[in-house]
Amino acid sequence: MNYKELALAIKDEIKRKKQIASVISESAGISWCILDSWAIGAAKPVQDHTVHGLLRIVKSLKIDLKKYANLNDLSGRLTYSRLSNSLLVRELASKSGLSTVSISRFENSRRVPNTESLLKLSGALNVTPDWLLNGDKPKNGLVDLPKVEPVEVQAELVNETLESLDTNKTPFSIEIYIKNIGNDEVNAVNARELWGKLEVKTRFND
Repeated sequence: MNYKELALAIKDEIKRKKQIASVISESAGISWCILDSWAIGAAKPVQDHTVHGLLRIVKSLKIDLKKYANLNDLSGRLTYSRLSNSLLVRELASKSGLSTVSISRFENSRRVPNTESLLKLSGALNVTPDWLLNGDKPKNGLVDLPKVEPVEVQAELVNETLESLDTNKTPFSIEIYIKNIGNDEVNAVNARELWGKLEVKTRFND
């Protein structure tokens, strides 16, 4: 969240609407000098009362938070979602079951949430995990794969393949690898090795 630009927008909006700045800030529970410090980039709202005060001002002046949010990365989307829900870090921690330290690290780009944490955060913030992770833009190989068109398989070929498998053979072992698909770790095997162990009579490419 660009708090400096947001604070400047608040000050401009107060002037445009010809409202008394001190009255606005005092009604929100924060001093005008605090808003000034945000506007020059000397500080940002981190304490409970200042965050709530900022949200009260934003709501009263009908300012769109999204204009000042960095939605190009996970940390920015997480902060924007939290503020949009009028939640402090500790409140989001309580609602999601995560620690305040973890959430602060996520919002400051010091750590990326794992799948479990992502699901907890998205549930608490009422957004989709994919939006938090990449803004709903496909970024993993699964969704980027070209569409597979259905093909007709000849029944004779299927029967021939099934008949070539000897179900009375001794069980075999095959090495299992850990592979990444998107952001998940899954078990995988080497297809050609599996084909060889099964001793299928048809070609591997078929």
